[in-house]
Amino acid sequence: MRAPNLLAIRSTLFVALTTAALTTLTLVATPTRARAQATALDAEVLAQIDLFSAWLEGQIEIRGLPGAVVGVVSGDELVWAEGFGRADVNADRPMETDTRFRMASHSKLFTATAIMQLREQGRVRLDDPVTDYLPWFTFQSAAPDDPPVTIEHLLTHSSGLPREAGSHWTDLDFPTAEEILELMPDRQAPFSPEVRWKYSNLAYTIAGMVVEEVSEL
Repeated sequence: MRAPNLLAIRSTLFVALTTAALTTLTLVATPTRARAQATALDAEVLAQIDLFSAWLEGQIEIRGLPGAVVGVVSGDELVWAEGFGRADVNADRPMETDTRFRMASHSKLFTATAIMQLREQGRVRLDDPVTDYLPWFTFQSAAPDDPPVTIEHLLTHSSGLPREAGSHWTDLDFPTAEEILELMPDRQAPFSPEVRWKYSNLAYTIAGMVVEEVSEL
């Protein structure tokens, strides 16, 4: 059975959640479940949900995308959630509100939050070189006079590091922490730090390893 296009799902989900977030701006942020439930029954909210649902269903059809699951929150309560499209196109299995997705880059949010928490505790500084925490961190620099890669560079995709550590998105053989250590010396940075923005999963992998090292998890 051919797996759904997960990149397309993620792309659709991102657009959907962005639009849903805009929808929540019109919701009354209330702390109680009863008020959240009342919000869900508000005529204007229901109209916006209908409009959004029609738009998303159209996007799935026009773009040939598998599907998405969307949730809208008011205060701390879930006001509305719905699945759109198919979780498994070949089996014609619909998206449900409890359909599981690959976490993928959502993990970056937790990595960045952990770094900032360590910063608040005084255990890391954003302008510290990565090698202060991971002495083994080395790679092929874009230029011989490049400055050291810092924690901030990792978080802001300005490190110049390549997007991936290897070919694991093709062969699905994702490297272990030990294998990352072995791979890094041969990784070629396409850009010097701070020269340009370049999305890098590898950079966030390294940031996660900094969290592990400093927090001793």
